[in-house]
Amino acid sequence: MTLEEKIHPHIALEVGWNYFSQGYIRIALDVVDHSLVRWRNSWCDKTALHALALARAFFKVLCWCQLKEALGEALSIQAVDSPLPENSALLDMDIAVEFFYYKILQQARRESLVDEESFDPPIRERLQTIARLLSEAKRPQEATSFILFLVDETDSTTEKVAVLRRYLHDPSLLPINEANVCLLMAEVFSDRGFWYVAESEQFLERAEEIFKKYGHIEGELRVRMERFNMVKTKTHDMVQGMLQLADDSKTLFCRAVQIMALSYTMSAAMGLHPKDAIIGVHKLLEKACRETGNGFVQLQGHICIASGMTTFDEHISKGTDAICEYLDSAPHEMPKTEGKLAMLLGEVFAVLGDDQKSIKYAKLAVETLKKVPDYKTLSEADLMLAEATMSRALKRGEFRDEYPIIIKNLEQSLDLDEKCIYPHGVVRKCSTLVELESTLAIGDETGHHKTRQDHWMALLERANNDVDDEMKVNLINQCITTKQFGRAEALAREALTTFSTAKDPRRVAKCQHMIFSSMFRPFDFSSHSDSQLRKVEDIVCQAKTAVAAYKELGLGGISIGVVIEISQALEEFGQYCPSWKSALYGEALECLKLGESACQNMRKNLASWSGLEALLQKRILVEYKYHQEIYDRAQRLAGEIDDDQQLWRWAQVSKGKALSDMVASRLVSPVQCPTGLLTDDEAGNILEEEQRLIRGLQSASAFERLSIRKKLGQVRARMEGHSALGHLLASRTGKIDLQDLGWIFESDIIKGLPGNGKAVLVDWVVMGNTIVMLTVDATLVPQMRVLDVSLEQVRRWKQTYLDVEWPFNGATELGNMSEIGGLVSGLEKVSSKDDFLVLCPSKLLHAVPLHALKVGGISLIDRNFIIYSTSLSLLRQCCERANSKTGETQRNLRTAFFAVYEEESQNEENRVERQEIYACATKLAAWFESDPILGADANKRNFRERAREADILHYHGHMDYKKNDVLERSLHNDNFTVRDAYSLRLDTSLASIIACKSGGQDIAAGDEPLGLLSALQYAGCATTIGTFWSVDSSDGRDLAVAFFQRLCRQRNKNESPLNLAVCFCQAVRRLKNREKDDLYLPYHWAAFVMHGAWYL
Repeated sequence: MTLEEKIHPHIALEVGWNYFSQGYIRIALDVVDHSLVRWRNSWCDKTALHALALARAFFKVLCWCQLKEALGEALSIQAVDSPLPENSALLDMDIAVEFFYYKILQQARRESLVDEESFDPPIRERLQTIARLLSEAKRPQEATSFILFLVDETDSTTEKVAVLRRYLHDPSLLPINEANVCLLMAEVFSDRGFWYVAESEQFLERAEEIFKKYGHIEGELRVRMERFNMVKTKTHDMVQGMLQLADDSKTLFCRAVQIMALSYTMSAAMGLHPKDAIIGVHKLLEKACRETGNGFVQLQGHICIASGMTTFDEHISKGTDAICEYLDSAPHEMPKTEGKLAMLLGEVFAVLGDDQKSIKYAKLAVETLKKVPDYKTLSEADLMLAEATMSRALKRGEFRDEYPIIIKNLEQSLDLDEKCIYPHGVVRKCSTLVELESTLAIGDETGHHKTRQDHWMALLERANNDVDDEMKVNLINQCITTKQFGRAEALAREALTTFSTAKDPRRVAKCQHMIFSSMFRPFDFSSHSDSQLRKVEDIVCQAKTAVAAYKELGLGGISIGVVIEISQALEEFGQYCPSWKSALYGEALECLKLGESACQNMRKNLASWSGLEALLQKRILVEYKYHQEIYDRAQRLAGEIDDDQQLWRWAQVSKGKALSDMVASRLVSPVQCPTGLLTDDEAGNILEEEQRLIRGLQSASAFERLSIRKKLGQVRARMEGHSALGHLLASRTGKIDLQDLGWIFESDIIKGLPGNGKAVLVDWVVMGNTIVMLTVDATLVPQMRVLDVSLEQVRRWKQTYLDVEWPFNGATELGNMSEIGGLVSGLEKVSSKDDFLVLCPSKLLHAVPLHALKVGGISLIDRNFIIYSTSLSLLRQCCERANSKTGETQRNLRTAFFAVYEEESQNEENRVERQEIYACATKLAAWFESDPILGADANKRNFRERAREADILHYHGHMDYKKNDVLERSLHNDNFTVRDAYSLRLDTSLASIIACKSGGQDIAAGDEPLGLLSALQYAGCATTIGTFWSVDSSDGRDLAVAFFQRLCRQRNKNESPLNLAVCFCQAVRRLKNREKDDLYLPYHWAAFVMHGAWYL
């Protein structure tokens, strides 16, 4: 076999898999890495390349702990709810993709990089579907892997056993697969305790019998290891037996089993063997991990041995040094591990009495754990920091001076306990607070600390009651999980009476929800009778009661999971009772509105984060926290009952909310406020008060936040009552209702259109594989049209014509665009020639040049004037920025024209083009009476400085487009990155970036864009121009000249406002109508795109 054949993607995956299963991770990584590097840009089988990329990412996790990078790779390839092939059509590469995708998510969940509450249900559903498809396709070998994954995802032991027993009865099950299932069944029974040892041994014997019969050595070794695991009381003999098992595994080249055996031996031997012997086991594990490239297991071993040694005086110094070393080398891609290491180190130094270092590492733990949604662990870190600070203060006699810091840490910890409903944590923190305040109450004549002591004592008593109440709730949940629905309902109704009497609204709502779950889950949808219909009525009534109870808790009182469960039930009942469908779907939509409010509240809770960090966290939140399920379900239900207005509304609230939130945060800036607002003294005072309270929230203690939030609510109520501030508040929150759209259709705003041109808003919504178009004109009546082109067709077209080095293959006529022409079909019925269209795409459509598609045989850009926007919320905010400057700068526009191109190249062609670019920039700058910034002067420092002062910013040059690292994409020269753009504070009306793929965006769930154009919009640009793909420099020059020439003409005519959309579209038309060579082809003109406000 030649080297080329060896690294063929299919062969590389098979070889890499074999090395991985044997435990040789580094070799497996090398194999798939060489193949991916060789074939990435030339192999047409995208699924095979995705499988290679995911395998490499997972092996990097095992080798080097690069988990964040792996998670990013996985989520860039597919979402948890991506559609699976129907009719058992999973191919080998599909299976490989799903296998490694799940393994990466599994590790990410353990590190709390993704949220279990939001990921577990879709993962479980996906695994069930894959296992079913593989079983139907008679592929038991592959099906077994996903059955075992599914068992890992199941919490209840009873459910695990049921899944495995059902699978054991599959007639297509192969013997080795049966043995693997029996081995897992033995493990499940062993975990149930002493009484199930016999059942566990029975399954082990069956597995051992099969493995021996077929000569499966690794299987026999795993049976031996499971027998050791079954022994709950560890002994010296057992540990020696495990060491022998590890040695046998190495001899038989089963390195994966060897490493598992050594890991287990080391943890089991703690407290049994002399410490030197344990260190010896650790050295064996470390050596095995180094030899095989198992860096992840090696790190876990380091943590285990280091933390174990700190409990023994003779080893504590060595253990401390080891933890410090591991913490310094802990990968930033695994923040939970790093945070726990810091906590461990803080505990060690507390034992040693070194309060200074204990505080240092407790602070590090808090800062690190803030990066993951593990509130309980973060709460414990906050408590550790408070206790370490208290210990230092007592020793120094500075107790009263340190008091505010200690209180702040404890109250932050309490906040987290309440957020994750952790009453045991509340008890610990309140006990500490009571002790603290009682100490300070001695000699306090004001009685302040005695009052606070009484407050915390009352909270402590309530928390102790909560612990008892929590046990009741947990018992009911356990009954529901084990399908004892009758008992669960009875217990929930009994608890409801108790909590109602105690006036505990949160637990009342929880009980109402559990009663609903107990009634709904056993409902038999296969039976139809009058009694069943009465049950439906009762369950729906209970659902409404549960929702009403959660509403009583106020904003954020209901979890998104509850919303989804109840809305799903109402949807299923609507299908069960067709005559009630509209009413039940309407109830479901009302329930989903609560979920939408919860989503908004979660995003608001990130308001104190810095700009880019907040945006990234909000993107993660939108992707992980059931957000898309809320919006997708609502859109589907609205579409089912043909409610065009509801569908339009849900389309608006679902798109680009994270970016819209961040842009909105800038609208508090004086330069971004609506025209004339700052001259209104009343408005200015209200705005100043709002900002003061927001700043106070970020530094306030839990004791103070409730009062501040109440005051903030009162201030915002005053803002809503003020005409200008109410408008600003709606813009900042991205509020879009049909009745608020009149401003878009005002004649002054769309001035500059030829003839009787009018505005039409065009939205696309994706429901599964179906694409729907929604349009709204001045009548404010949405119209819905289901398009005859599917999302899969668009995906195939994009892969064929755009995901290549030269879009449209460089010389392909527009004819191939007819394949997706259905995306604009029907626009001829709702719009006319010269109308102004606002295009709001969705999902894959963000990458498609919709303006190049034909309507009635005419390209949309020839027929209409076009502007793109991620959402109407963002459009409104961009227009607010444009409004703040309209009329102020048109006569004396401040401009910055940058140009840089192949400065170091001596190639004649590049030299000529460089001269052309610089001449073009010089001409453009002269039109606006400014000087261009060329060559070496067009650097990062000058770009940042000049951009801050410019009304119009223009750049012509290269862009370093990093496909897998959006934030590091940069403008040549001097590496001005997307990350840098987020740090800018601009007052710019227009930013024109003529560079390869400058308009390329990474689109996350919820149509959340991340790229240079969205970064500039966040920074303060009202309008941005970019390119979909790599363009010829000459095309960019021609576009810029045509655009700015038309802009100057409008300005010279004293037109107000200046219509950027007219200038841009006419400029693109000019490019399209060039006759020289093949310049009329879409490659040369369809790449250019304008986003944001269409006027200046």
